[in-house]
This record gives sequence, structure tokens and C-alpha cells, in this order.
Amino acid sequence: MARLEYEAFGAMALAKLSEVRRETLRAFPARELILHHRVGNFRVGENVVMCVVSAPHREAAVDAARFAIARMKQTVPIWKKEVFRGGGERWVVGEMEVEGVVKRESKGHARRRA
Repeated sequence: MARLEYEAFGAMALAKLSEVRRETLRAFPARELILHHRVGNFRVGENVVMCVVSAPHREAAVDAARFAIARMKQTVPIWKKEVFRGGGERWVVGEMEVEGVVKRESKGHARRRA
């Protein structure tokens, strides 16, 4: 693969990121969550997503981060195109299922139900 390209519908992406943040904070015992996704052209392996979670316990923070990133990939209007060496490209859509990513619940920190 030569590079990745990310495009977004800006205003809606920001609104959906805020929605994912609220949903995650309702569902997990986390105190704060920051989500950010870059747009533009990037080398393969370059950082494009930032997720920062504050929680009383490490497992709760990790579970909340996994959930938030999976929800972001499902619902936020950010599109990824893979551009291949030698030509060709493809758009990648809806690649993560939330329940498949958050398979287990933290010991003593079960996911809250909204």
C-alpha cells in the first residue's frame, strides 16, 4: 500500500465525535474522554487517531477507549481510502463492530447500561 487518505464531512464529524464521547461516558466508568481523527494524506502506519481516557482504573479506561474507537469508526462520517503502489485504490467502510471489539467487561468495572 502506498498511502491512506482520510476525508470527512467536518461539521457532522465533530457532532458525531461529541455523540460518541457522551455515549462512552454514559456506558463506562470513565471520567473524561477526548477523541480526535486527522484527515488528509498519510503514510501507512502514521498516527491518525487519538483517544485519551481518564478513569479510576486502567481496565475501565482501556475498555472505554476500545468502545469509543469502534463507535467512531461505525458512526462518524470519516472515510478512508487505501491507495496501492502500482495503481488502484479502494474505500474502506464500516470496518469495526463494537461488540466484537469490546468482548469482555473489566473485572469489577462492568459496562454501565445507558
